[in-house]
Amino acid sequence: MKVSSLGEFNLIEKIKKVIENGKKHRNYNKRRLILGVGDDAAVVAKDSRKAFLATTDMLIEGVHFSKKTASLRQIGWKALACNLSDIAAMGGIPLYALVSIGFPQDTAVKEIEELYRGIESLAGKYRVKIIGGDTVSSPCFFVISITVLGEIEKKELVTRSGAKLGDKILLTGTIGDAGAGLRLLKNPKHLKFFNRYEKYLINRFLLPEPRIKEARIIARTKCATAMIDCSDGLDLSIKFISRQSKVGAKIYTDSIPLSGGLKKTSSAFKKNPLEFALFGGEDYELVFTASPEKTKKIKKQISGVTVIGEIVSKKEGIKFLDKKGKVLKLKAKGYEHFTDNPEF
Repeated sequence: MKVSSLGEFNLIEKIKKVIENGKKHRNYNKRRLILGVGDDAAVVAKDSRKAFLATTDMLIEGVHFSKKTASLRQIGWKALACNLSDIAAMGGIPLYALVSIGFPQDTAVKEIEELYRGIESLAGKYRVKIIGGDTVSSPCFFVISITVLGEIEKKELVTRSGAKLGDKILLTGTIGDAGAGLRLLKNPKHLKFFNRYEKYLINRFLLPEPRIKEARIIARTKCATAMIDCSDGLDLSIKFISRQSKVGAKIYTDSIPLSGGLKKTSSAFKKNPLEFALFGGEDYELVFTASPEKTKKIKKQISGVTVIGEIVSKKEGIKFLDKKGKVLKLKAKGYEHFTDNPEF
């Protein structure tokens, strides 16, 4: 069997089983481990009250970014944003970052400086201290790997696995913008038609804002039963929560918040804006579940939160409904590593 026949997420499950079945290592430091593979970040006990959070992301030139469509400063910003968003998805506070990069030996020094300026500009915004990393030679392209360490009060921790029957499904901000921004970057001929919206959509892709502030409110108020960041698109985010929580979900597609820029751009591409929202990814908004009572409370404390569905029994599965309550038949077309899936 080849990796291409599994895809990224099934491969992760295979790796998880190998780790869990390792006879020599499975009991090492297990006492302090609260949560390992399978969520946005790993969780390790710090003391009786607090826990450490750890997450890492790798970006590869030609796969995750292109220097033709993004500056090194923008690339650095986004490389850190991916990790900060994972800490946010657990409700935590990011503290430290380790930055490892690989690049060709003929790379100009100023390019590396610009990359780090992008990382540092976002790190400074959220008081994250860069404490180390590694630099290596890469034969022909840039590779960036960042690990972020954070912390959280154990009683505030939010995972993907706590959604309960009857919970509402909520979303911060608008969704699908980053996917539309990427499409514009790849099809620059369309930019001249939408100069009013293009900067907003492209910046949503190149310079995402992790929802640290919103996540901390959600965690402190203990409103959420489950949470995830929407880095892989709404479709997969709902599936991940449903799988980990062993529940089903109904999504009301007419309630999904879409920006005016997304609607205009989708029209130009002759696409349904829902395709960007469901399968586009990289919006880094928060998808979370809460009881009906807690939903009212959190909507008063965080502006721009929208109820987009509800948790149902596992046997009902995951359904996307139109405004008339009819089930939509959708074919997932989002990107997954190690597969030949075309761009959505």
